[in-house]
Amino acid sequence: MGDSQGITPMKAGGNQAENWRLWRSRFENYLTASEIVKKEEATQCAQLLHYIGEEGFKIYTTFKMEESDKNKLQPLLDKFEAHFLPKENISYERYKFFSYRQQEAQTFEQFITELKSRAMKCKLGNLQDELIKVMIICGVNSANATTMREKLLQDDTLTLEKAIDLCIIIETSKEQTGAIESSEMKKFENVETVQKCNRGRGPTKADNVLIQKTRSGKPKQIVNCKKCADNVSKYRKYLKHN
Repeated sequence: MGDSQGITPMKAGGNQAENWRLWRSRFENYLTASEIVKKEEATQCAQLLHYIGEEGFKIYTTFKMEESDKNKLQPLLDKFEAHFLPKENISYERYKFFSYRQQEAQTFEQFITELKSRAMKCKLGNLQDELIKVMIICGVNSANATTMREKLLQDDTLTLEKAIDLCIIIETSKEQTGAIESSEMKKFENVETVQKCNRGRGPTKADNVLIQKTRSGKPKQIVNCKKCADNVSKYRKYLKHN
């Protein structure tokens, strides 16, 4: 467990390269949030070695640091980087990126997060955003995929963030439209059920039959199905007194 105001140690086991990337991002954010980034580098190095955890500290003891690099944060980060990311196969990482498709039950936002994560390992440089946008067109696989592709292909000048916002709007509006249509369908079914009930049989002893006087003095028969007449007794009282 990490300190109440710090961060948790780096996760041991599993995909160490991914664990390091995630932990480093959290650590650098912590330095800024706590304003430790304004302090001497020796203090920042001490914070790293304190929070990285027991396994990370053991790894640190194996490093051979140049005298000029001691108590400097960047050289220390570089040493950990070289340890956890010794041999990245860029071709394989790019294969994983370009072959990725949206998974079943995966939301569009989850799909984008995974695409961005894979792209970061590919060293795509200035083409990264543009290629992620291309992969949205190729890889989106939801009920709204056709609409999304059409919109993105209509405007090739869209930035990545605007393209993402557009797709999220499409997905959200489809969900909202579906919810509205479902609600309206239930209302229609309820009305149809009542109509069938009224058409299916005439008044019986089980029905509530009201007699209401018209202006001409002639009685008018109103038949209310048991399912629909909640205030029969009130009407009867009204008729007795009028």
